[in-house]
Amino acid sequence: MENQVRETSAAPVYTTIPLAFLAPPASEEEFDLASYWQILVRGKWLIFVVTVLVTAWSVYQAKIATPIYRAEVLLAPVGDKGGSGQVGGLAGLASIAGLSVGGGGASGTNLVIFKSRFFLENFIVNEKIVDIISKSDSELKKLDAGTDADRDKKKLWDAVETFQGMIILSTDRKDGILSIAVEWKDRHQAALWANLLVKRLNDHLRNLAIQESEKSIEFLNNEMAKTQVTQLQQALANLLESQIQKIMMSKVRPEFAFTIVDPAVAPPEGRIVRPLRKQMAAIGFGTGLGAGILSAFLFHALFRRNKKKSLEK
Repeated sequence: MENQVRETSAAPVYTTIPLAFLAPPASEEEFDLASYWQILVRGKWLIFVVTVLVTAWSVYQAKIATPIYRAEVLLAPVGDKGGSGQVGGLAGLASIAGLSVGGGGASGTNLVIFKSRFFLENFIVNEKIVDIISKSDSELKKLDAGTDADRDKKKLWDAVETFQGMIILSTDRKDGILSIAVEWKDRHQAALWANLLVKRLNDHLRNLAIQESEKSIEFLNNEMAKTQVTQLQQALANLLESQIQKIMMSKVRPEFAFTIVDPAVAPPEGRIVRPLRKQMAAIGFGTGLGAGILSAFLFHALFRRNKKKSLEK
């Protein structure tokens, strides 16, 4: 009985379950790195041709692209020199009267004026560069611009948009230095326009300041004629004097709002900012190589499919 018990308590017998179903069918091809490498070796000429063609096309596009130059002028905002004590004493009365007696904080407004469509449109018209930077008449006719008057408006609108894209405005917050850069295919014109933009901006801001002061003087004269209070008349007289001084200083200073720290000069021949020919060639090579490899695998897949269909027939 004891022997029988011992025999029944022997180690259990495990049944082996076949795992052949986890393996791929014998007819299915197995791919590894060596197989991929063989595909690339077989399609090396296809990869080579595609890479050369795409790279050559990229180099050609870089060669025929119009070279763009950049001319940059550095500016510094003109501060309020002198009269700060008088301005501070009259600030309260001036604010009540709605007048401006000078002072800092105007550079931000001046930059907004510089970027405005009104200023750039006047600059383009006064410098007569509409035909230089806008689309040609034949291109406008293709766009169906309408009558000649409509075409002129469309041409000016297109010129302003193009000019806005040519201008790069940046500010160094640490030093307060402003940079106005103009990008154009003619390096000499780019430098000329960059310097002219600063001059026209100073002239425009000067005219605005003079017009504002003239209106203020007219208002102050009317107020002085109305009041009989001596102290108020004296305060108005001081305001009137500050506006007259403002007009005089505006006419004397050629660099009204911004002074040129470093004028724009024409960059050397070949010193372009666009196109980046080396980068375009490198991108073309990488794109061509990738397209060639993809083509090699695609042709291999098509070849296998056609071969499989022929065998089935």
